[in-house]
Amino acid sequence: MRVVGMPEGLEDVEEFKTLTLFKLSQGEIFRICHFDRYNHVGLEIRKRKLQFREFWMQSIYVEPHFLRRVRRAKTKKRTGQ
Repeated sequence: MRVVGMPEGLEDVEEFKTLTLFKLSQGEIFRICHFDRYNHVGLEIRKRKLQFREFWMQSIYVEPHFLRRVRRAKTKKRTGQ
């Protein structure tokens, strides 16, 4: 899923840099890892880009209207092997 927006009122606090993570996530593609009881989508941060290094293997929960579905490119089947 591609993150295309973020909720208002986010802020960074000592332990949780929520605002920073959401700003970095804008336009990025993440894999869904969970759905919660409030219909928020859990996205796992597994990007190896330098700006995501402090958020490695964390999750963010996003309301569905801040996401867009991204389709995977089809891979060609290998023949003759």
